[in-house]
Amino acid sequence: MIPWETIQQDYVTTDSSYAALARAYGVPRSTLRRRAKAENWQRQREEFRRQAQTARQDRVDRLLEGVLDRLEQALEQVRMQPVVYKTRRDTPEGTVTEERKEFQPGTVVDRDGLRQILAMLKELKALQEEGGEKTLVVTLAGELPDFAG
Repeated sequence: MIPWETIQQDYVTTDSSYAALARAYGVPRSTLRRRAKAENWQRQREEFRRQAQTARQDRVDRLLEGVLDRLEQALEQVRMQPVVYKTRRDTPEGTVTEERKEFQPGTVVDRDGLRQILAMLKELKALQEEGGEKTLVVTLAGELPDFAG
């Protein structure tokens, strides 16, 4: 018995030709070609590839969104400098020290933040190279002059 469903699945989901499948399954090529034509295997292959490409692009888009969000957070952290305010007050129980941390614009460069930005840019470049037709360009030139060395 000829495993037509398996042959069809192999054709639709791979780059195998009718001739290669005919050899692999021991089926006459003309028989395989007639069956494929009658069942629209070529259309199924095109649809499968379109869906696979769409799914892949959706995944790349989701990954890029996450990377961009992290990049924006890193840039904001690099621009902001932590400032700690300490308040001491005397109470009947003794002296109490309270700390409050705020982030304010500063000129000190956070090297860890810059490393994080560099890592994310490398990740963006890798995603861009994988992404095929859809590309993304990130320009940081406007951000860099804010940093002091």
